[in-house]
Amino acid sequence: MSHEGAHRAALKGDRQAADNPLCMVWFYTRAAERLQAETSVDPETADYLLILRWPDGRVQTERFATTEAFQVRLDALAESLEAGRWHQDGPPVLLTAGWAHGGTGKLTIH
Repeated sequence: MSHEGAHRAALKGDRQAADNPLCMVWFYTRAAERLQAETSVDPETADYLLILRWPDGRVQTERFATTEAFQVRLDALAESLEAGRWHQDGPPVLLTAGWAHGGTGKLTIH
């Protein structure tokens, strides 16, 4: 299974894929500020995770039980970042088993 396919399967609640930890990381910039958004699946609970690392050092973790709720939050976050003049800085990075793989796309699970 490709890395993208594995990530999609994990985000859709595939328990076997959730046991292989995957994390997508998006980077955003606004002037000299940098924001990091991570999406993954908790291998123990199969919850969808959104972790935001803000420029001031705050780390905000949100959990979602369903794909639908997770996608609604990602859509709202994308709108909020755009309204706040944050700009995506390059493609997202797929992290699996400690290795980074460049990817393309936007903040979505589709």
